Amino acid sequence: MPRHRFPWWSQYTLLTRVRRLFQEPEAILSPYVSAGMTCVEIGCGMGFFTVAMARMVGPQGRVYALDVEPKVLEELLRRAERAGVAEHVRTMLCPAEELSVEGPADFALAVWSMHELEDPALGVARLRDCLKPGAYFLVAEPLWHVRRAQYEQTLRTIEAGGFMQSGAATVRFSRAAVFRKGL
Repeated sequence: MPRHRFPWWSQYTLLTRVRRLFQEPEAILSPYVSAGMTCVEIGCGMGFFTVAMARMVGPQGRVYALDVEPKVLEELLRRAERAGVAEHVRTMLCPAEELSVEGPADFALAVWSMHELEDPALGVARLRDCLKPGAYFLVAEPLWHVRRAQYEQTLRTIEAGGFMQSGAATVRFSRAAVFRKGL
């Protein structure tokens, strides 16, 4: 059983305009995401970052949005349709440990979701298999319920899985780091 799983019905609280005041997806993602890229989001929820990422990759790009809750993926697709980017988004109902995408991806994102994986090492291995050499992986965990020791263990698991930490990221109210897949 996972240590914690954010209930599907409470994920509406993560879509507020107030959140955009302290976490603007485009500003967070712009150093790593551009037109034509293929991106993977682990624990996408209702698409706070997914929809922005789909806009950024444009018609030639693709965003694979992965979650274990069918209801959040349904809402994500509704939001993507309203934003006019649904054709760029592929939802996947599965845990990260079962991740598989068409072709290698350029970027991966896990915001407030790594602590929910039942087997983080396996999830990182599956992600590594889906990414191009040199691809970036941005990880952010919430300050209020992922303790520093747990976050540091997550970083060690990612490094042991074939990624090199390439710096910190700024995701407010989070501990965040950026990794690159080894060449």
